[in-house]
Amino acid sequence: QHRITEIERGTNRGVRSAQVALLPESDLGFVLLANVTASPLQRQSMDMVWEAVLGTEQESDAAPVDRQAPSDDYGAYVGTYLPTHRPAEFAVSEENGRLALLMPPSPQLLELEPPDEDGRWYLALSDQLAVSFERDDAGNVVVMKIHQGGQEFECVRAGIELPAEIDLGEVAGYLGSYRSEASGTIVRAFIQNNRLAIEVPNHIFELRPPTPDGRWMFRIDSTSSASFNEAPDGRIVSLTFHQPAAPDVEFLRVEGESLPTLDEVMELRGAKQRNAALEGLGVFRLSGTVRLVHSGVEGTVDWHMAGTDRLRRESDYGKFGSERLTLNGDRAWAEAPGSPLEELHGRFLQQAQQGHPAAIFAGWQDVYESARVLRAAELDGRPVYVVELAGGSAPDAIAYIDAETGDAFKVDAAVIDATSTIAIPIEITYEDYREIEGLRVPFRIVTSSDAFGRVVVQFDRIDVRLEVDDGFFTSSSG
Repeated sequence: QHRITEIERGTNRGVRSAQVALLPESDLGFVLLANVTASPLQRQSMDMVWEAVLGTEQESDAAPVDRQAPSDDYGAYVGTYLPTHRPAEFAVSEENGRLALLMPPSPQLLELEPPDEDGRWYLALSDQLAVSFERDDAGNVVVMKIHQGGQEFECVRAGIELPAEIDLGEVAGYLGSYRSEASGTIVRAFIQNNRLAIEVPNHIFELRPPTPDGRWMFRIDSTSSASFNEAPDGRIVSLTFHQPAAPDVEFLRVEGESLPTLDEVMELRGAKQRNAALEGLGVFRLSGTVRLVHSGVEGTVDWHMAGTDRLRRESDYGKFGSERLTLNGDRAWAEAPGSPLEELHGRFLQQAQQGHPAAIFAGWQDVYESARVLRAAELDGRPVYVVELAGGSAPDAIAYIDAETGDAFKVDAAVIDATSTIAIPIEITYEDYREIEGLRVPFRIVTSSDAFGRVVVQFDRIDVRLEVDDGFFTSSSG
């Protein structure tokens, strides 16, 4: 017990990804500690270690898994599939004589084993995820299902329109927004893929046709359901969520409340005025302090920027080293403690472009290809509009816009870790807004992630219209 406690303490101090696995019936266990933010070894290590120690399933007395070659060409499955639970594009391709699955925002290509007797194609690296395919009456592959953790995520093949399972006219009265009086959360009922669906924060649940008692089961998980409650005159007045081992949650119908258009949100933000003020500041510098809360490390920061396409972001942690990111239009360079300066390309370049601070507090239209208003909600006691920012190979982002000031209050995003190519979810909050010559600038930015903890940047000074050398925003800057 003492040894386990010491391992846990070591993990909290410095090790940034870990895996613990036990086989009590075999008196075996192992701990993997890795000094990186994230690593695919966390998932892969269990198969690797157990096979090395105990042998593969085929080497044991257990019957081998029945894998069979598909009855037709792999090309029947290759294509783009659109998940029903969130806006994204998944891709199936043929790699090394196998089918492979790509699920952004992760750039990792996952090779699949041939299907078993149930038609499930398991990951070559792990049996924790499998896919299966559905065909229409003509034999064409139209749906891919992802099976993971007891849930079933459906992905509709791009360009396919599914037949309606319900009378869409009969559910027209169900459509609209519903609000929880307890939390202020707003959910929306709408039609997707010719099915009734419910959108909650960061997720969409398509529903199966109702049971005789009026329960609409979630297609992703049949243990959860929704029901629509009628007034005596037949009007739908509320929506109730039913989940196992949890109390029911009721959402009251929101009458006469509509979402603003994207243009209206941009007008609320004063987008044109913000961009004009940003241009008027020229090259400006924000300087202050940075604190890595979970590491106990502190340092100083200097962020130089101009517009939304030039950035020089420097952090100095004293004896723990320094780091720098430089962006100049369509080129970017990064240097981290213990790593040499390198130029960024592809999704890493786009990630640097979309990570420009002014892209959020000024003009996101300059770095994101598209934006759409998802819903109205309440966050930390204030009304917000939730906007999806998307486009390109970097992960999409969800911005929470203050419904009164138009400021970006919070952004949910993901970053691709260069060492492991895994997409790491992060939450960025923008606080302490101050108006600088017509531009509202956040002087406190907090980034939080389960992978690397909490990073607090607090600015205490801004200098505007600075004169800099031509190479200041390039790799040659000193």
